[in-house]
Amino acid sequence: MEEIKSIDIVTESGEIASALVVSFLKDEETGKTYVFYTFEVDESDETRKIYASIFVQNENGYELLPIEDDEEWKYVNEEIIRLTNKGE
Repeated sequence: MEEIKSIDIVTESGEIASALVVSFLKDEETGKTYVFYTFEVDESDETRKIYASIFVQNENGYELLPIEDDEEWKYVNEEIIRLTNKGE
């Protein structure tokens, strides 16, 4: 996969917002790829909210799908914790 540094997110209000890619995670068991992303924040604020979605590449570029399964969320949440602890 080519290195992707930002992705466009369609907000609930229908606007397009640019998000910064934190990391990708490939689940070898399911074949799914997850993307972890955040929005630009004030550097003086040390907290940053990280979002996750299923990342599907297609002929138009990519599509983000919601994570709806509890087991998937558990798997993804463990990676988010690992990522946030890595920066400490």
